[in-house]
Amino acid sequence: MPEQPAYPPCAEKVFGNVKARCLFSKKVTGGGIEDEKLFSALKNGYMTEEKFVLECMERDISVSRPIFNTEPYDFIVEANQELLRVQVKKAWKDAKGREMVCLKSSYPRSTKEHVASQNVRVDFIAAISTTGEWYIIPRRVLQHIKSNIAISHKGEYSKYINNFDFQDVQILAR
Repeated sequence: MPEQPAYPPCAEKVFGNVKARCLFSKKVTGGGIEDEKLFSALKNGYMTEEKFVLECMERDISVSRPIFNTEPYDFIVEANQELLRVQVKKAWKDAKGREMVCLKSSYPRSTKEHVASQNVRVDFIAAISTTGEWYIIPRRVLQHIKSNIAISHKGEYSKYINNFDFQDVQILAR
């Protein structure tokens, strides 16, 4: 009997009898440190997006993904009887120990445009902290921020922790 191939790293969560897996494989390139950094960044991005999907599934929130990666948002969720566009981000700790979230986009048709600017069709930014809390922040709250934001339990964005009701909705520029 042939040996079974080893599975690549994955995120896994169990819902009743259903086990959800998110699999990754290294892209075939010439190798090198830049390819490893790119792979690591892509893997982290995909894992963060899958965590968002799993959180939505646990809360019975319908979530859809665009077929191609050509939109400035990662998901469409159905909440408050509306379809909302959500960009998912992952926080990191800076040199001062603050949890930071980058508000620059890198989707294919972008020139690294700010994800909360008036020109980008996003309704919410969902950022996961390094400790696993989700900050689901309406775009209108962030549209005047130029680069990164710091998130914390005591900060101005703390009211959006686990905001899976997608409250404070003010859809702009549809």
